[in-house]
Amino acid sequence: MKIIDILAQIDAKQYALPEFQRGYVWNREQVKKLANSLYKGYPIGGILIWTTEADESYTRGNIDQANKSVKLILDGQQRITTLYGLIKGEAPSFFEGDDKAFKNLYFNLKTEVFEFYAPI
Repeated sequence: MKIIDILAQIDAKQYALPEFQRGYVWNREQVKKLANSLYKGYPIGGILIWTTEADESYTRGNIDQANKSVKLILDGQQRITTLYGLIKGEAPSFFEGDDKAFKNLYFNLKTEVFEFYAPI
């Protein structure tokens, strides 16, 4: 499945986190490493999704109640959340954590290095 398709399904409230899943814990260094791996074409690992009955009592984030099922992210949440934040510029609905971890990441075309920058 393509990343853009996963992000679209998150927006459509078809993906959620199970209640037992930890929140977002990655730091900026881990975000930079993921972006660098993608840029260099390295594998970034798989994700594990469980399609189950839609029930907001055991999920985090808003789910589409019209659907009878929801896709729960069991493994890969940190990577999916990071990619969502980098591409969409905001955190997904199921986000719990510090969104500064993926804000203001820039790529230097000359040095081909990812760095975080903030206004002076």
